[in-house]
Amino acid sequence: MALSDSPHQISSLQRSAAVSVGEAAAPSCGFRLDILAEVQRELTAAPGWPQFLDVFLLSAMGAVGAAAGFLSVKARDAEAAGDGVMTAVRGMAAPGLEAMAACFTPPPGTVLAAPQGGPARVHLIMRGPPGNDLRVPASTRLVLGFQLPPRPGEDAAHLSGGLLGLGEPVRGGTYSAEEECFLSHLLDVFLQAMETRQAMARVQALNAGMAAANKSLSAALRQAAEARKALDRRLLHLHALHDAALDFAACSTSGELRKAFALLAMGGLGATAAGVLLLDRTAATADWTCTGLDVAIQCGDRRLDLREAERLVYTALTACGFEGFQHGAFLPLSFLPQELEAAWPFPPHLAAVFRLDDRYLGLALTAASLAEVSRQEDAQGGQGVPESRDEDARDGVSGEANLFTDLGRLFLVYFRNVMSMETITALNQDLATRNEALARTLEELTSSRSRVAALEQAFAEVRSRLVGHARRLARATGVDVAAILLVGALLGLLFNMANPYGVELVPASFHPPHPVLVDATEAGRLATAEGALLIDARLPELHKENPPAGAVNLPPTLFDFLYAMHLGRRDLDAPVLVTGRTVSRHYDVEIAQRLMARGHTRVFVVQGELFGVGQ
Repeated sequence: MALSDSPHQISSLQRSAAVSVGEAAAPSCGFRLDILAEVQRELTAAPGWPQFLDVFLLSAMGAVGAAAGFLSVKARDAEAAGDGVMTAVRGMAAPGLEAMAACFTPPPGTVLAAPQGGPARVHLIMRGPPGNDLRVPASTRLVLGFQLPPRPGEDAAHLSGGLLGLGEPVRGGTYSAEEECFLSHLLDVFLQAMETRQAMARVQALNAGMAAANKSLSAALRQAAEARKALDRRLLHLHALHDAALDFAACSTSGELRKAFALLAMGGLGATAAGVLLLDRTAATADWTCTGLDVAIQCGDRRLDLREAERLVYTALTACGFEGFQHGAFLPLSFLPQELEAAWPFPPHLAAVFRLDDRYLGLALTAASLAEVSRQEDAQGGQGVPESRDEDARDGVSGEANLFTDLGRLFLVYFRNVMSMETITALNQDLATRNEALARTLEELTSSRSRVAALEQAFAEVRSRLVGHARRLARATGVDVAAILLVGALLGLLFNMANPYGVELVPASFHPPHPVLVDATEAGRLATAEGALLIDARLPELHKENPPAGAVNLPPTLFDFLYAMHLGRRDLDAPVLVTGRTVSRHYDVEIAQRLMARGHTRVFVVQGELFGVGQ
């Protein structure tokens, strides 16, 4: 990275110019100690890594009178950009030094500086003109390598170190051993300052992390305290709902339930009064239940005008916009119309419209709480009252409204149960009336049971007699069956005899004619003298293996097809010789019987195998 000039750099250049004229050809020990102290002060005061490197490079060049130089450092500090390699160059072009410092490993060469009993810190890398094995600027005459000792558990890839290269001295020649030793001490001071800087950076990072952790912990503690308070309020809310559920469960009528809701709304919200209006559209009634601290408000249950009650309910529905008004809905009103405020014996503070089903609608109202009344009185008296903060609010709705809504929904659940119980009670009463009528009917049935039994017995006797006579008339005997069979057989025989095409009583297939057997000599005579046709009845594959001379292959599977080809036009009285059989099947006899069935009169089966008969 390129570094700009600073006051520290200008002073170092002036010091290097003073040394280069020869005044510091053999500097004294005190002068060197002053240089070391001044370098340590300037390194400590350097604000950042660029100034830190530039101050040391100029100080090193000025201490030995170098005209040019470079400093490349690999730091493990978080301030270092990229891979942690930084470079400062003066008076020369030094490309590639970052890569060289990043992979720098101290060679086992000359050790110039090492703490007592500790690892080597400064090494002599090159003296004189650079060789081909070291990629440094050509004007470099001295290269020193330095490295911080590793921390516990730190690998070599994260070690801090670098290279210090100096060009030719202003006075000419080379650097003396004393100058090299002084540079090693100067690098040791630089390493100490570098280690201190990195330690301070780690301490600052740890302090920043600890401050952030403390801030997060404080926020978490505040959130935990707020959550604990919210949990306490919600627990109180749930206790109120639990007590309300117990009180509602003890109610058996809708009037008791409405009165219990009004009392619980007063107690849970600290209100001065509460009331419930129930509209029954099926029975065309409107009941109003109200209770309060003022005696004038404790009117109990009373019947209101149906039309007036409907007007109030639908006015409330218009105020809430009919949105979400379904069965079992309990909708709080965001604002109270003037008609609703003027219709009650107390000024309402919270109001809601509810709907159990298509039959029951209603309104629920509460007056302002005692705390609200007290604040209003104090405000009217001119006393400054701070605005109350509702910590139990949810979704922009106050905690009182949330509790009022939850009580109302719980009221609807038990109101449905009470209505179901009333319906069940009415059904039970109707069932009891029907049971009485059924008992009277059973008594009448029991009294007439004997008469019905006598009639059934008489009917059974008459029916059995009629069935017996009908069975005797429809029953057939064995003689009847034999006579029918005999007559049928006689008529069949007479018809078969009178018909010229009558059917044979025993089919010819049951007793096929057996063909005439001849030997080979007779077969040869028939073939020679009368031109008898020789037929091989075996299968085609057996015929091809050992065919008789002049024989026609006529197997049973192809009989119908080959018969028309070879015997279709042959005289039925002409002799036919059939041969060919196997151990498992007599093909010759089967073919001979088929030929006889076709009308051939002279069919002969040759005994044994024939060879040369046709010849």
